[in-house]
Amino acid sequence: MRIGGWVRVALLSSAGCVAPQAVGTGFRIEPYPMQLASEVTVPALVPAAPARAAGPPAAAAGSRFDLMPGRDRLAVAPGRWAIRVPVPPSRALTLALSGPARALRQFDVLGRGSLRRLETVRGDGELPTFVSFVTPSDAEPLLVVLDVDASVTLHRIESPPLDVLGSNVRADAARIVLVGMRPPSSTKAGYTFGTAPRYAFLRADAAEALRGAFRQVKRRLDREPIALGDASQWNGLRPASDRHLARHISHEGGRDVDLGLPGLDGDSSIRHRCKLELAPPDRATCAEGSVSGLDAERLAYLLALLIDGPTPKGRYVAEPRKRQGPLAPVELVFADAAYVAAVRAALPELRKKRWIHDEAVAALMDDAKLRASPWHTDHVHVRFAGAAASVPGALSAIAAVP
Repeated sequence: MRIGGWVRVALLSSAGCVAPQAVGTGFRIEPYPMQLASEVTVPALVPAAPARAAGPPAAAAGSRFDLMPGRDRLAVAPGRWAIRVPVPPSRALTLALSGPARALRQFDVLGRGSLRRLETVRGDGELPTFVSFVTPSDAEPLLVVLDVDASVTLHRIESPPLDVLGSNVRADAARIVLVGMRPPSSTKAGYTFGTAPRYAFLRADAAEALRGAFRQVKRRLDREPIALGDASQWNGLRPASDRHLARHISHEGGRDVDLGLPGLDGDSSIRHRCKLELAPPDRATCAEGSVSGLDAERLAYLLALLIDGPTPKGRYVAEPRKRQGPLAPVELVFADAAYVAAVRAALPELRKKRWIHDEAVAALMDDAKLRASPWHTDHVHVRFAGAAASVPGALSAIAAVP
């Protein structure tokens, strides 16, 4: 079994035939239309008879098959599978796999073009798990490669058209849906996952705001990706609610997200950048003068970009009315007092370089926007203004299984 990367799922003879044992009862062999690698072509095995009209179809163990157009769920028996999944063009899409928490051995999503580098984030390797992305205008079917040791269900979940993720996202934040954060397609994305995919769901405008800020920080400073920590669970609840161990006292509805502390050592995961001490009543804070290895310039720049909004090609625009403004306005940022001080110390130089605007400087100097808070010694917590996201019914219907 291979985890990640391209996967050889069928070996062809020189005549292009599949070994007889690969064919399940009631299936016929058809050419697979997608060349995944120069030495491998995957055949599609599709039911010879029409699938049942209602409910998720059950697959014969050991077969390779299609998720038929119009179907949004597929019941999959234990074993190894190659499943062709048709995808619509120009849509925000999530592929989900639900079932017993520890049933998963392999889950890969393989595509072409802009989806060629799509990688499934492993997280803790437990179900349910998710991979979210946006399909191109010339979208072709994806190949899902599974290896499971219990019965699971594959879900295909569509979000609204892309116009709700573009310039109109601020029109009515209360109606913006919950979406999974997309896995980074390359290091140029500027971020990496520091939590399981099932806990990386955000309001769509917040997700786009973060992606733009991460990308600009990477373009400007060219340093290591920053970890995206807990946001909300796939159904809008607090992370780890599915395990009856809910984390945080907020993080519902896709408005909150934890971000790793950028490190000068190249590690920007969710980790402490200071020596901890307990302050009454039992609150963890950074000991005075103990902050070490924090890349305060990068953290300040990231937070300022979220407040300023997109800056195409990093250009400074003096007049506020000529700027796009934030995709998702920031309500509050929580960080340990030591990190608050470090961010504020970095702001004057960023402003002098004309990388950020006066509005961002004023906001981050204000305790009403950047607030010192205990228990934020290994991350920064960003809360976006506005209502909780609308949770698509197909997402909320996915249940956790012990």
